[in-house]
Amino acid sequence: MQPIEFWLSLTSPYSYLTAMRVFDLQWDFGLDINWRPIFMPPLFKALGWKVNPFADHPPKLEYMFKDVKREAGLTGIEFHRPAIFPQNAQLATQLAMLAFEQGFGVEFCYEALVANYQERCDIACKDDLCRILERVCPPAEAARLMRRCDAKKVAEAVQQEGLAAIERGVFGVPTFFVDREQFWGNDRLDRALDYSRRKSTSTAFYTNPPVP
Repeated sequence: MQPIEFWLSLTSPYSYLTAMRVFDLQWDFGLDINWRPIFMPPLFKALGWKVNPFADHPPKLEYMFKDVKREAGLTGIEFHRPAIFPQNAQLATQLAMLAFEQGFGVEFCYEALVANYQERCDIACKDDLCRILERVCPPAEAARLMRRCDAKKVAEAVQQEGLAAIERGVFGVPTFFVDREQFWGNDRLDRALDYSRRKSTSTAFYTNPPVP
């Protein structure tokens, strides 16, 4: 299969649904999927939105959570609406950047999303984030990363990743890229996987087989 870029947010419920599936696929089949967590507010600003597009429209917000709960039930994924939405994921995203440097970024993103949407933790809270880190690394390493996560250099790295997302064409999450082909939304994961398989065998996507 061709590599897949997986752009996500640690506060996005649809990113949560996708991440639960992607994590299992990587674990079971060793797929080449590159997780790219981003902090969403700068992207919203670049798109001309003042706030989270769901938070400013209560009916849309209620529909989203109803839809996510329905999808979670259909796919056997545990889901609980967080007590706070949206949470400020800047610190969590900065920790994710550090976790990727240490080789356990995917595991941290997975655990942060589980904490948010299964355990209703506050991923803007340093104490909760430290406990999440301790699930994927020793306590001493977690404490060291917590001390580093507020550094200007780390914040700038998160900002640069957000700019890279905008330049890539990301306008919402989850988004997938297989080479230059873009797929947006939790319901497009299977399409991205299918495209990746077809591209790896040099077969055109959605073309009919040759007539004998």
